[in-house]
Amino acid sequence: MSTTTAGLHPASLGEPSLVGSLNNEWSQLCTSAQALSELASWHHTEPALSSVDGLEDLPEATRRDADGVLGALIRLAQSGSGLAGRAVVQLMLPKIVLMARSQRRCLIPFEDAASRVVAAMWEQIMCYPLAARPRRIASNLALDSLKHVTEGVARDNASQLGVDDELLAQDRVHDEEVPAGIELLGVLARATARGVITKADARLLAKVYIESDYRAGAAVAQELQMSRTDLRKRCSRLTLRLRANADVLAA
Repeated sequence: MSTTTAGLHPASLGEPSLVGSLNNEWSQLCTSAQALSELASWHHTEPALSSVDGLEDLPEATRRDADGVLGALIRLAQSGSGLAGRAVVQLMLPKIVLMARSQRRCLIPFEDAASRVVAAMWEQIMCYPLAARPRRIASNLALDSLKHVTEGVARDNASQLGVDDELLAQDRVHDEEVPAGIELLGVLARATARGVITKADARLLAKVYIESDYRAGAAVAQELQMSRTDLRKRCSRLTLRLRANADVLAA
């Protein structure tokens, strides 16, 4: 199997520099004598890796026994093997690319998002509870990493807007997409930073459209001492302003 495609999805090959750097580094590791020597030592302690003669064989081995291979690599990584942890990152690279792309919905540039996701993935690899969660390891790593990233983004944006990030407590990561509340908070943060709306307007929209108790608008209207009709009109005007400036917010 070509080292260029080891653990990769074709869609990742055209992505910006971080993914390209990871691919280049992996190609070098696949031909490294030191890496091959370490890989050979794994055969004695990890049966799931016994048929893996080279790092480039890991994707195929993972297709045959994903939990066995990933579990073995995580165990080795948690015992101090940087190469094993790096192998997990490479095997997870297709999901890393998808998760980084999903952050574009929060108006986060791909390269920034990719850096966040890779860092989160490393963290999740090192603390993954193999004994408690021995199945669906790839999915668990992806969702745990995405949750870590999106919660960090939400906290950053909530702090910027001066809103209570507890209002996102009910927004949970269920798949490889950004929850709607976190996505909206990212848009609002960008809108205030670029002068499209004020922070007060952003806090209003966050309360109305994110916090579940406020979806009917009655509590917000009462808090602002205005009718629900006037509140809906104000929110409508702000929403139209955001849509009118979509190009500015996406730039």
